[in-house]
Amino acid sequence: MWGWWLINGGTVAFEYTGLWNDPVCGWWLISGGTVAFEYTGLWNDPVWGWWLINGGTVAFEYTGLWNDSLLGVWYIQNGCIDFGRSNAA
Repeated sequence: MWGWWLINGGTVAFEYTGLWNDPVCGWWLISGGTVAFEYTGLWNDPVWGWWLINGGTVAFEYTGLWNDSLLGVWYIQNGCIDFGRSNAA
């Protein structure tokens, strides 16, 4: 099977699901040991917090409103939910 896999200790880390930062390849969402290329939406990682994922990678280039079909509308700043942002006029 072809794909992008998270390798830990010489074997695929099938037990791992969460964000992973590779110093060469960047930040990716891993699901069951493989990069979740099909995922686009908000993700709450227990270590890194809330991020916008686009095609399996953290969308650091995105700033603006994001309407997530499950979680509603949020303001995203450089890929991260900005909880301090007020939309009040």
